[in-house]
Amino acid sequence: MAYNVAKWSHKDQDWRPVGKGCRTMLSDLDKKWYPDGLPGLPAHTDAYQGFLAAIFPRVRCLAIDKAGNLYAGGSLGMVEADVPVVKDRREAFGLVKYDKATDRWVAANKAGGVSRDVMQMSWLSGTELLLSGGFVYDGAFGQLHNAAVLDTASGELRPFGGGLLRESKEHGISASVFHAV
Repeated sequence: MAYNVAKWSHKDQDWRPVGKGCRTMLSDLDKKWYPDGLPGLPAHTDAYQGFLAAIFPRVRCLAIDKAGNLYAGGSLGMVEADVPVVKDRREAFGLVKYDKATDRWVAANKAGGVSRDVMQMSWLSGTELLLSGGFVYDGAFGQLHNAAVLDTASGELRPFGGGLLRESKEHGISASVFHAV
């Protein structure tokens, strides 16, 4: 079983998950079968009511850099729910990165992701990843308005121009932006 992101194993002639260890919403029944956590990238946005759209949790886009780092964007959220002290939990929303060394998905930026769905990603340069979607701010409440650039070398996220603030300023509907670089 693999949630949302899988890779083909020529050796096993089957699909295998990319990442392991997600314990968010891991039921007592599943703990027996998945002691390291759920495989792949579970997009359990319903665990974080009010932050992301919980109707259709999913990975919407992937990007890989020249070093082999894999980035995923979409309606997703990851919180270390098994860490009892809330301020000590690592969180990532809308945007994550696969850490090959630990075989786990982690925050792609220092601010812990974005406020809503990342719909598309395109490389601007070797370290700059253009993001668009339905997010208004980053995890530290820095204003982005649906368009941002992630500096993958530093983990910094900055607005792309003035963003794509719609006249209604409605946060619930993603901006329909398609880009090719």
